[in-house]
Amino acid sequence: MAALLGAHPSELGALNAANASATALENAAPNSRVGRIANYRDTVLAGEPLREELEEQLEELAGLEPPERTVPEIEEDLEAALSEVQENQERVEDLEQALEDAGGTDPEIEEQLDEARADLDSSIEAAQDLNDERQAAVEYEEAAEQVQELADQVEEQELTEREALEAAANKPVTDAVEHEVKALLGL
Repeated sequence: MAALLGAHPSELGALNAANASATALENAAPNSRVGRIANYRDTVLAGEPLREELEEQLEELAGLEPPERTVPEIEEDLEAALSEVQENQERVEDLEQALEDAGGTDPEIEEQLDEARADLDSSIEAAQDLNDERQAAVEYEEAAEQVQELADQVEEQELTEREALEAAANKPVTDAVEHEVKALLGL
């Protein structure tokens, strides 16, 4: 029940000074109790943009489809697909030259050329699909890395905030005490 109600004022000890007016917080000497509480408030406020950025990045990551394969696996297949495109392109060019050398008409060469062009189109489409898959995987990995970096920074920020609060306290700081001080400061 106490957790629902927050920390008791006796648990706050000197942190009850968080009830000070905004003017008192702004004008307090840095090493005074109120000044240290003001430093804690400023530390928490400085971390807000970081927490907001993390939330935005988490939303962006949640909107992305996790890749089924790693980027190197996709790139290996993409390299093979691009080689196939090159081979098919050369085959089409060779058959076009053969058809031209045959006077522009030769049913057998024309049939081979149609097949070669279909193979080329198919290989280009496969390479494009792999390139799209690679781009999506890179985007996901970059977003995941950004989220991890921000999460680490937020965790470090929270430790800095707790240290600032402990520097202002004369009693042990619990999560309930921190929550209550934030409430008193309007955070």
